[in-house]
Amino acid sequence: MFNYNPWDDNCLKILKDARSSPFPGSYLRSLQRYSVQVFEKEFIELNELGILESINGRLFVLKEEMLEGHYSKETGLIPKTESMLLNDTLII
Repeated sequence: MFNYNPWDDNCLKILKDARSSPFPGSYLRSLQRYSVQVFEKEFIELNELGILESINGRLFVLKEEMLEGHYSKETGLIPKTESMLLNDTLII
């Protein structure tokens, strides 16, 4: 999953290009520095909550309208799903 920095113009440009490309996977390396790892169950929960945008089924990013409350400029992705809040999976 890609957790883009909405204050980074370069990231926004790469995502715009990926959205219009028939091969969004070709942007993976460019987006690597903006990516975060989430456990599979957390990913499924985030996707079911409608928080993620799928780009051609290859890239998943936080929807812009979901940034508030789900993304912090200081800490990144904010734990919101049940799985993310469990003590045994939360790593700080």
